[in-house]
Amino acid sequence: MDLVIAGHTPADAIAKLMPWARKGGVAVLDQALFAGAHFIVNILLARWLEPAQYGAFALAYSVFLLLASFHTAILTEPMMVFGAGKYREQFQKYVGMLLYGHFGLMAPIALVLLAAAFIAGHLYSSDVMGGLFGLAAAGPFILLLWMVRRGFYVRLEPGRAAAGGALYLALLLGIVYGFHVGGRLSQATAFLSMGVGALIVSILFIKLLHPQLSLAQGNPTRQMVVGDHWRYGRWALATAGIMWLPGNIYYVILPAWVGLEGVGALTALMNLAMPALHTMGAVSSLIIPLLGRRLKEGGVTALGNPMKAFLYAFLAGAGLYLAVLVLFKVQLLHLLYGDKYVGYASLVPLVGILPLGASVVTVLGGALRAMERPDSVFWCYVASSIVALLALFLLGSRFGLTGAVLALLLSSLSTGMVMSLFFTRSVRHSGEA
Repeated sequence: MDLVIAGHTPADAIAKLMPWARKGGVAVLDQALFAGAHFIVNILLARWLEPAQYGAFALAYSVFLLLASFHTAILTEPMMVFGAGKYREQFQKYVGMLLYGHFGLMAPIALVLLAAAFIAGHLYSSDVMGGLFGLAAAGPFILLLWMVRRGFYVRLEPGRAAAGGALYLALLLGIVYGFHVGGRLSQATAFLSMGVGALIVSILFIKLLHPQLSLAQGNPTRQMVVGDHWRYGRWALATAGIMWLPGNIYYVILPAWVGLEGVGALTALMNLAMPALHTMGAVSSLIIPLLGRRLKEGGVTALGNPMKAFLYAFLAGAGLYLAVLVLFKVQLLHLLYGDKYVGYASLVPLVGILPLGASVVTVLGGALRAMERPDSVFWCYVASSIVALLALFLLGSRFGLTGAVLALLLSSLSTGMVMSLFFTRSVRHSGEA
């Protein structure tokens, strides 16, 4: 990248870039704090709960993630677009309208979770039912936090979001530990802990955002906001639902073959891949704007070097991470979970391969989004979901937990391959235009 821009010296260019670099670093820290809070809680629950209870927690949370993806598609993701653009001058009133929309949307979501709890009680066990009851109570506050913290990104104030992330981490760990010491820790109280922590931090965030709760006359009107969010969110809604399938359908179907104990073991194994996957997810928030800028400045051909740089960095990090998991798999399982899941050490290398596939998906997915091809991303995940379902039924039904892990790998590989095809086609069509 040429550092001499419009007559400015390299020092001037660096001085202009430094504030954005700091904001980017704080944004990554914020993602690490929130993802780290749930990661640590997952480790503690796997260590303290019985495998069947932990499996029930994982199954209930996977159902919640499906509903949460719809909430994000309709409210949070459009807010990131319209809050920084069309409604920037009326942001406080806009946030107030979104808060009303959140609680209006959460009423049917809570009812769905309650209905799912009764159904799950018959299909699985009372442990799953208890977890979904806890989510029905805590879910509105968890999703409220997910939405309002993004308001600080709209205002380019990620530092406040990161400070709230640190507070949420401390609250969540403290409440979960309190339930554990008091002998009341369960999948239900784990979700209630998330809800209480999220409510406290959300109240603080709402005070800092100063939303206008009395919706006076003038723009934006309710009809404007609803119309804009629906036009933007309906495509994101379809994509969110299909993206849920490859990574979460296992938790719903797998109990038929290995029970909730097997689901708990799968989640415990997947926890080992999460630090690498969360790191890629945090960095991916920087990939799209960077590639979008390069695309605007130099066209599709300008994407090559930054894409290679990100891909090589991700693959190198994922390869090193895999080596650590392979060399210390038994020690890591013992350190994190005691002797509870050491018997599954042979599957750790397979789980460790997942970040390698995620490296390709993260870079190519970022490039397709930067090229304004969300339709391509959607069809990539359609293909991945088909592979995930077929592989799960063919391998999971025969080889149990091992088959499920292999199905996860095949699904990740298919996503990368299809994304590569779509990216190549998009580049070719761009060159022909």
